[in-house]
Amino acid sequence: MIYPAANLALMDAELYQPQGSFEGQMEYLTLLQGNPRLIFAVCTAFAAPVAKLVNAESGGIHFWGKSAHGKSTAGTLANAIYRKPTYLTWRATDNGLMAIAAAHAHNFLYLDELHQGDPKTLPTSVYDLANEASKIRANTDGQFQQMKSWKLVYLSSGEQTLEGMCGKTQAGQHVRLAPIELQGKGDSND
Repeated sequence: MIYPAANLALMDAELYQPQGSFEGQMEYLTLLQGNPRLIFAVCTAFAAPVAKLVNAESGGIHFWGKSAHGKSTAGTLANAIYRKPTYLTWRATDNGLMAIAAAHAHNFLYLDELHQGDPKTLPTSVYDLANEASKIRANTDGQFQQMKSWKLVYLSSGEQTLEGMCGKTQAGQHVRLAPIELQGKGDSND
């Protein structure tokens, strides 16, 4: 489903509703102390609105690793900087992901649970999210439909990499969705 422009504006306005008190925000920031993965996730969220200003390309970071290593916590914390936390997963059609990207234009997006995505469409979706525009389509009378566009920095998480989910992947997909393994205590870098 492609959202009409009026709905996109409403969704965008909803993304930036102030949350909590100054004291509550300061308490929130204390969670970052000594935790590089949370700091990195929050910095990714702050990079999102700056990307348009510096004309940076869209792209994402994918935190992956075993369960309970802080992947979803980092994404949820970064997501909460701008809005009430919304829980979005990779469980979507490629068209649905493009609608979500358009709704988060010039913004931060967090997509959890890569394993819920369709291995057949995930590789293309990674390219599409970074390409900053929806698929070119025509309506029933052959005229072009209006394309949606965005500038997007996003954080993804899951227990596997894109390659682990889909088999062979392209180098361009790793650039557009850079994998970072999160490890817990006792894990090694073998």
